[in-house]
Amino acid sequence: MLWTLEFTVAAPLADPLAAARALTAVPGLATLDAYTPARGEGDDPLNPAEVPPALVAILSFDDEAALRAAVAAPETAAAAPAGAISAAFHRHHYPVADGPGWPLAAPVSYLVRYDLPASDVAAFQSIYMASHPPVQARLPGIRHRSGIGQRQGDGFGPG
Repeated sequence: MLWTLEFTVAAPLADPLAAARALTAVPGLATLDAYTPARGEGDDPLNPAEVPPALVAILSFDDEAALRAAVAAPETAAAAPAGAISAAFHRHHYPVADGPGWPLAAPVSYLVRYDLPASDVAAFQSIYMASHPPVQARLPGIRHRSGIGQRQGDGFGPG
């Protein structure tokens, strides 16, 4: 399991990838995944059309102590994109037959987010993490699957 800090920016950014690169100054950073919307219209008949965030940056740390130190560091506040909302998560990796393992060397093509609140966050996360990864691992072309769950009740809430 990795410990992650996510920054989400809803407002348009002149250069989302430059904003993500600035986050490499965060102390203790192990990996940085930056997600920007695909060009053009989405074509998902099961989900309503909505405006995606301009940037979702997921910063990973080797342990909880490194995450806590990064959250407290002035370098993190200075590097955070303007208007960003942040939250801490724990990230789990699920094996996929013939997959590349961790760390990843290929970009992620699809990022799904579920907005909180849920009436029972712990139950939602438990059911989701137990049921979705095995099903998703059987989809054609899936090379890796990871899931993140928001930290609850330890001072790491959205901010």
